[in-house]
This record gives sequence, C-alpha cells and structure tokens, in this order.
Amino acid sequence: MERRGAAGRSDRGQTPQDFAVGISIFLVTVLFVFAFVPSVLQPSRAGAEATLTTVGDRVASGIVSNLSAPGRPNHLDESKVIEFVDTYDDGNTSDFRSEYGVATYIQVNVTIRTLNGSDRVDDYSFGDEYRNQEAVVVQRVVTMDDPQCQDGCQLIVRLW
Repeated sequence: MERRGAAGRSDRGQTPQDFAVGISIFLVTVLFVFAFVPSVLQPSRAGAEATLTTVGDRVASGIVSNLSAPGRPNHLDESKVIEFVDTYDDGNTSDFRSEYGVATYIQVNVTIRTLNGSDRVDDYSFGDEYRNQEAVVVQRVVTMDDPQCQDGCQLIVRLW
C-alpha cells in the first residue's frame, strides 16, 4: 500500500522515467533555441545582390524569350538581335529599362560572347559601359546563325 503524506501527496520520489521525459523535453527545447533563434536575429542577406540577381534573371530570360527564333528555344534570330541592339545602343537605355523593369539607379550591360568568353561577338553589346567593376552576372547559353555562335555563345547580363 502506498503511503500518503498530510496533504494527500505520495511520498515516492522522482522515478527514472520522469527524469528521462523531463530531460528529453529540456534538451529538445535547448536544441531548438540554438538552431532557430540565431537565424531569426541574423540580418537579412537578401540585400542588393539578391535584387540584382532577380532583375538580371528577368532581363536574361526576357531577352532570350523575345529574340528566340520561332520553334527554336535559346536559338536567337540574328536579325532580331541586330534590331534589338540597334534599338537600345543609342546610349539612352530608358526604353530598355522600362520594357524589362530595370530601375534607373541600376547600371546594366548586355553582351554576347563566345563560349570561352574571350571574344565579344561582332557588335552584339549595349548598355552602360562595363569596366570590370564588381557586378552581378547572369548568363544564358544561346546559339545563333552567326558563325561564331553556331556551337553556342553566352548571353551575359551584368548589373551593378
């Protein structure tokens, strides 16, 4: 028979099962705090670089989509590319910025290079002058009928 104290409580002590359950709950709580709280308190990394990457992806995808030959994804229609570059290569990129959603404070340069990156293909480049400064670079592999791009070229969008 179990002995009861004056207040009707059992006089038995903590059992090993009680201790194991209590410690398990405590350890899970401590591990959760150490794993989750630092990421909540850490400043966001989605700053300017993430914004530029998003804009660059949108620009590169839009250019490839708009300039691709019908029925040939990622194969740029050379006449469309020439017309595109001629339209926006006047030093005033406001129409381009408006069409592709690029803010006026963002510098943008679009270039088509050979796959090894050493040669710029003809005059397929426009936008702000890129002087090897730090920039977010978004690339797409494309082909064109241009002899330098039949096996593939890089469409490079740089934003800074």
